Amino acid sequence: ASTVAPQALFMMNNPFALEQAKASAKRLMAEKLQSDDDRITRAYRLTLGREPTAGERNVAARFLATRSGNPEADWATVFQ
Repeated sequence: ASTVAPQALFMMNNPFALEQAKASAKRLMAEKLQSDDDRITRAYRLTLGREPTAGERNVAARFLATRSGNPEADWATVFQ
């Protein structure tokens, strides 16, 4: 959480941040985990060093239910 709007915009639009989200998604997809639930847990561990809360897991799962057909792009959005 931040009270500085430019910080949030940086994370949404900066090319470096987008590249890192894509690289993280590629890494996650290469791990061949069994389910989206396992991938959500792994994504949180990679980025935040902890497991997701029930609410975070629910939000990620609902987002993934609206998949675009490109799993790597979908997971890049989750990481972003």
